[in-house]
Amino acid sequence: MPSQSQQSQQKLFYTLILAALLLAGLSYFVPVVGSVTNPVATHWRMVFTMVLTTLITASAIWFMVSLREFKVSLRKAYILLGVGLIFFSSAMLQLAIIAVLDAWESAWATGGALLGFFVLGTFFMHLSMRQLARPLEVKGWLTSVWIVGGISLGVAVASWAASTKLLQYDLEGITFYEAAMGWAGAYATFAALLAWKIRRNIGPRYSTALRWQTMAFVAFVLGAIHEIVTTWFLTTGDWYEDYGVYLWGFIASAVLFLRASYEFRLLTAHQDNAVVATATTDRDYIDSLVAVANLASNPRAIDPIMDDMRVITSSLPQDGALSGSQRSQLVTVYRKLEEYLTHRDPLRTYTQDEVREQVKPGFMLVLKTGVIPTQPIPKTPAPVAVPQNPQE
Repeated sequence: MPSQSQQSQQKLFYTLILAALLLAGLSYFVPVVGSVTNPVATHWRMVFTMVLTTLITASAIWFMVSLREFKVSLRKAYILLGVGLIFFSSAMLQLAIIAVLDAWESAWATGGALLGFFVLGTFFMHLSMRQLARPLEVKGWLTSVWIVGGISLGVAVASWAASTKLLQYDLEGITFYEAAMGWAGAYATFAALLAWKIRRNIGPRYSTALRWQTMAFVAFVLGAIHEIVTTWFLTTGDWYEDYGVYLWGFIASAVLFLRASYEFRLLTAHQDNAVVATATTDRDYIDSLVAVANLASNPRAIDPIMDDMRVITSSLPQDGALSGSQRSQLVTVYRKLEEYLTHRDPLRTYTQDEVREQVKPGFMLVLKTGVIPTQPIPKTPAPVAVPQNPQE
């Protein structure tokens, strides 16, 4: 059952979605200038844009306000991600405002400054994943600024060149917009690949948040590709473009980023452990150590500690009963895990109470009293398997 902290975050998630829809509905009534050819289409474009920008901005803020309990390395990573999301959100909002003002030929739209928001947005997104990879010792060409930047520049040039041949209409600066979208799609692709690689190496505690974050990047990439292709082959006056329906890929990405920020916030949500045990089972020892080990952001770093537990579980009799000596060894393993998480984890410094929120009430009884049963405990359930090394 979710704790009160988790339930409050869940309510906030749905509240933000409803607020985005409400704000988008109100934006339909933003007045447009008289020179706009299709005012209704422009109103709907604003509606879709407001859904996108509100969700993206909310995600960025939610990421950044959830950083207090983490270490500097992770804080930097998610501040970079938040900044990147806000840059992209502001770029999309500016496009909608330009449509409302019918300012497509203005220096604002054609001068290049607007494209900088797209370029910087995805650049920071990739930098955020690169920063997160460092403390987890995730290496490879995906973390290279020069390789990723060079390939992205090449994609941008290719997108520009293709647009000079494929565009169905002439609008000043549109080919450079296509180049910026190519750059954004490429950088988001590398951010997605790096997030996927990080997820394979990070601890189970962080896995869900990284999974949603990876899916958000993938949706962003699909949205960028969709934007490039539809701009090539559709012309002005087409309802799909004019009404803003083409934004659906980016809107899907915004929803996924919001879900990722929600899951990220749950990393610091506290558990409700009101149950007080009067007895301890052997299963309590194993389950508690597995749950505490899952808190580690870098599972490879605690492998030497967990090896002691693996030796014990691999030599248990068929009934799974622990001896008094084995229980003492498992408590020692727990003490080592607690010391690691409260002092040496690369992403977060846990308090002792936060670590102990994960243990079973029966094992908590052992920790509080210091009394470790020396005799076999009858009817002990078979211990669960200990997680092995993550796939490289």
